[in-house]
Amino acid sequence: MFPIPWYVVLLVSIPESFLVVILGFSLYNLKISYRKALLIAMFGSLGCDLVRLFNTINGVHTLIWATVMIVVTTILSRIDAWKVIVAILTGVTICVVVVSLYSPIYFSLTSTNIHDLQIKPWLNVYFFLPEAFLLSAICVVVNKYRLGFKNEPIGGVNNETL
Repeated sequence: MFPIPWYVVLLVSIPESFLVVILGFSLYNLKISYRKALLIAMFGSLGCDLVRLFNTINGVHTLIWATVMIVVTTILSRIDAWKVIVAILTGVTICVVVVSLYSPIYFSLTSTNIHDLQIKPWLNVYFFLPEAFLLSAICVVVNKYRLGFKNEPIGGVNNETL
């Protein structure tokens, strides 16, 4: 992976992490304040950015990003660690799927490729806009229509259904 400048961290990494936390928690009907979610996003983005400074295999920064967010969320929220792990990993998975689906379309429409993001870092901001829109829309729909996995408890069997 390639290092990214500070403005990409501020305009892309932190908002992306924030949306991942909010979406994951919304899907499991877990409560977290926006202030805590922003703090978690800042720590997660910092961890991810530090890993990018080293020449690592593609995807390692995502694992570190998720791990840092899980640890910080568990400490700050005092929610059961398994619930946090599931919520954060769900948010990260949805984020990765969204990026995987629109990346080829974005690159073909803009006649760019992944290497252009390294050469022209400001393209990362434009690349993030569809992801931000889609993740925000998913968050709104999940919250408005109360969608998610809240009927099934995380880590156990629902005794009421037996």
